[in-house]
Amino acid sequence: MNNLLNILTEWPTIVYSVLLCVALLYWLLGIVGLVDVSHHGLDFDHGGPEVHGDLHGDAHAEGDHYAVTFSLTGVPLSLVLTLLAIFGWTTTALVTRYLLPLLPGGLTRTLIGLLVLVLALIPAIFFTALFSRPLRGLFVAHPAPSNESLIGLQCRVTTLKVTENFGQGEVASRGASYNIKIAAKEPNTLHKGSMTSVVSYDQQTRRYLVEPDEEG
Repeated sequence: MNNLLNILTEWPTIVYSVLLCVALLYWLLGIVGLVDVSHHGLDFDHGGPEVHGDLHGDAHAEGDHYAVTFSLTGVPLSLVLTLLAIFGWTTTALVTRYLLPLLPGGLTRTLIGLLVLVLALIPAIFFTALFSRPLRGLFVAHPAPSNESLIGLQCRVTTLKVTENFGQGEVASRGASYNIKIAAKEPNTLHKGSMTSVVSYDQQTRRYLVEPDEEG
C-alpha cells in the first residue's frame, strides 16, 4: 500500500495522478447532474445538422485534425482525455517503479522524469485509440433536420437544476434520443427527471428554451 502511495505521489507519476483525480471528479459531477456531460451533444447551424460530442461545435480545426490523425474521433472528448490520463499514468507508474530507481538522483532524475512524462503520451495515445475504437458504436449521433424539428417535443431534464444559462435534457425524435442543452425562465422548480416541453431555440446561446409540463 505504501509503495502504491509513493508511486502515486512521485515525480513524474504525480502529474497523471492529478489528471486522473480531475477526471474522476468530472465524471462524478456528471453522474449527479452538476455539469453538462453529453455523450452526443446536439447543435445546429443555418438550419442544417451539426452533431458533436463533448467538443460542442467550438473545437478548433487544428484539434480536430490531430484527433483524426490519431484515430481519436467518434467518442466524447472527455472519455478520450480520461483514457489518455489512465494510460499515461500506467506508463509513468511502471517507469517510476522499475527504471527511475536505477538512475542517479537529483537534477538528472528530474530531467529524465520530464522526458518520461512527455514520451508517455505515445503509448497513451496508441492504447486510447485502441480501446476507444470498439466504443464508437455507443456514441453514434443521429442528426435532426433542423433546430425547429425539436420544438414542441417533450424533454426530460437530466441535470439537477435548470436555469437561464444552464441545463441539459434528453429528447426523443424519430426513434433517436438526443442530449441537448436547455434553459428555462427563473424561478422554476425543474429538477432531474422533470418533464418539459421544448418551446423555442436560442441561436445566440445555442440552447433550447423549455417549459415545465403540468405533470412535470
